[in-house]
Amino acid sequence: MMPSPKLHYEHDVLRGRLALIDEWVAYLPGARYTLAHIIQAVAARFDDHAEREEALLFGLHLGAQRLPAFVTELPDAHREYRARMASLLTQLLARDEPLDERAAVLARDLASDLQEHLVQEETHLFPLLDRYVREMPRRLFTRISTRQGRYGRAIGGLSADTSIWRAVIA
Repeated sequence: MMPSPKLHYEHDVLRGRLALIDEWVAYLPGARYTLAHIIQAVAARFDDHAEREEALLFGLHLGAQRLPAFVTELPDAHREYRARMASLLTQLLARDEPLDERAAVLARDLASDLQEHLVQEETHLFPLLDRYVREMPRRLFTRISTRQGRYGRAIGGLSADTSIWRAVIA
């Protein structure tokens, strides 16, 4: 099983929720709690998705000599999006402060930037992950090692290949 079909599915779900952000921004300030609820749903789905991608990246980093900058910087980008969502939620849920146009701009920018991020992942990351998994012999998927082995380095008791497989089937 290649990782990209599952990741593409998750991207489709995220895109649907991001479209809701764009739709509900038009109703600010009256729909601030509805928009906050939608952003919480995006954040929860994004967290699960980002964790899966980062588990796959763990194995990719160990198995590859050189990776594109976009791929190596992915965990930092995920942290940035989490921080942006948290900041926007704080602003939306602050009952004492009236919302101004900045909240709408932040929400639109977040949705747009996340859409672009998903495209970048599909373009740069997914093909690397699929190729890595496709080229890996099946027996390595089940190999758990706690030391430098014939097939790769092990960290935390899991070989790179095992972490990839677990992320794919999770």
